[in-house]
Amino acid sequence: MDNPLSDLPLFTMAHLARKQAAKSRHHKGITPNPALPSTWLAVSPSQRRGKYAEIKAVHWLQQQKLTILTTNLRCKFGEIDIVAKEHGILVFIEVRSRSYRHFGDAAASINDAKQKRIIRTAQYHLLSLARQFFNHKIPPCRFDVVTLQQDRLKWYRAAFSMRQ
Repeated sequence: MDNPLSDLPLFTMAHLARKQAAKSRHHKGITPNPALPSTWLAVSPSQRRGKYAEIKAVHWLQQQKLTILTTNLRCKFGEIDIVAKEHGILVFIEVRSRSYRHFGDAAASINDAKQKRIIRTAQYHLLSLARQFFNHKIPPCRFDVVTLQQDRLKWYRAAFSMRQ
């Protein structure tokens, strides 16, 4: 499942996202406000770093023989960065990146509240994922974390569980 945009520089991806957002607003009858600065849809450096980490993690996980089912799975409870399948196991993956270790490493940033949001989001989507990818059967699930720090990926399998 190659994404043709994944090889584009991140500033180009942000530019394409701004163009698409402007186009969708125009088609819905919403005209862009010319008084707003052109950078109002700009992506912050931390968002760019996060998107870069997600793209890099997807490519790396595919090399590790995981089948990527979807990315950026959202609902009212939160978001899961990557959903994958490995040997019949449904794997929910959170990707974290940190440019500095001043506040701890990237894995330490996944606190109890963040874990609960990820678990609730997974529970919300579980039936539809089972129907779509596991022939209507609820598969075993796992929660992994992939971190990117100093351009090095680290994979924490079964980083947390629903039973805490």
